[in-house]
Amino acid sequence: MFLIGCLSFLSSPVEAVLVTLNSGQSATFLYDGATSSPACALCDASVTLTFNGNSLSISFSNTSTDGVAGVNVFTQFAFDSTPNLQVGSATFGGSATTWQFKTTGLGSFEFGADTSNGINDGLEGGQTGTVVVPITSPSGHLGLAIDETQTHFQSINTPGGRSTKPQGCLSGATDCGSAPVPEPSTLIFLGIGLLASRIVLKKLGTRKA
Repeated sequence: MFLIGCLSFLSSPVEAVLVTLNSGQSATFLYDGATSSPACALCDASVTLTFNGNSLSISFSNTSTDGVAGVNVFTQFAFDSTPNLQVGSATFGGSATTWQFKTTGLGSFEFGADTSNGINDGLEGGQTGTVVVPITSPSGHLGLAIDETQTHFQSINTPGGRSTKPQGCLSGATDCGSAPVPEPSTLIFLGIGLLASRIVLKKLGTRKA
């Protein structure tokens, strides 16, 4: 009974820790299409946010390595934040001058940006866009927490292919850009299985003797 209770506790979901930026601080998020569905092994992106109190500076790049034009095109990114932001007119630069900023990023997120013309204005591999967003409310806030983030790739794997939306992780975090770590409950079950096998083999050895 105690063991079952422990397994139940260990396998229960853990709330994600918010990433909080103080004024002048930055955070970079990485997106790996190999972890999304449908999978895109060569779809990769990075987005760096810099919080400046009354504005948000964002640099976003398609770091895909396919080298084929019109394939694995980066067309959207989106974030949830705390507190919710009200913003003014955004200014885009780099390879994203025709992009648009939205307060309904990817449909359900609190803010984000996308192309105004589908993959025709999306970022190809190696391209980078920038955007500066004035924050009108709350004014002069000291901290901004990033809760969740996602990107959108279109025409994945082949020209005219499907799309995928990989979730972002915080660059530098232990579970970002590395192999998945087994759940604690999985490790416990593995240990129990190895222990049981050892006991069975020991008993069989005793009988033969």
